[in-house]
Amino acid sequence: MQTWIIEAANAEYSGQSTPAAVWARDREEGVKLKFKITGITSGRSSEEGEAECWQGGVVLVRGTTDGSSYNASRSSSLSRDGVDRTEDTEIKVMLAGRGSFKGKGSVRIRHGTAVGVKAPLWKVDVGVGEQAQKWVVGVEWVVLL
Repeated sequence: MQTWIIEAANAEYSGQSTPAAVWARDREEGVKLKFKITGITSGRSSEEGEAECWQGGVVLVRGTTDGSSYNASRSSSLSRDGVDRTEDTEIKVMLAGRGSFKGKGSVRIRHGTAVGVKAPLWKVDVGVGEQAQKWVVGVEWVVLL
């Protein structure tokens, strides 16, 4: 599965026509899921609580969605699980590549960073039995201000 995620991220899905400069108000355009990072796991962690996101890499993050601003119509595949979205909800997300960043280098994320995931995004089950976990895979994502 990791190979498939990396290939999707390397294709720079919808970012092929995105201009290099993204204005703050345009960052949220097309965002289906917003969350704030509360935990990070990466093979390239630079310090405790932060990570560098490189092309071809995957960073695993945990976060919370703000239930008061959650819009179920934005991501119907995530709202079908019967969870009450009026409260903060914990979410696990695999961020592939550098998201919408198209320059050279990497994107640094840390605890407290607000992230928006754009389409396409997928909900996958990882593990078996009682250890199974639900994760969202995002290949087109952006750091929000």
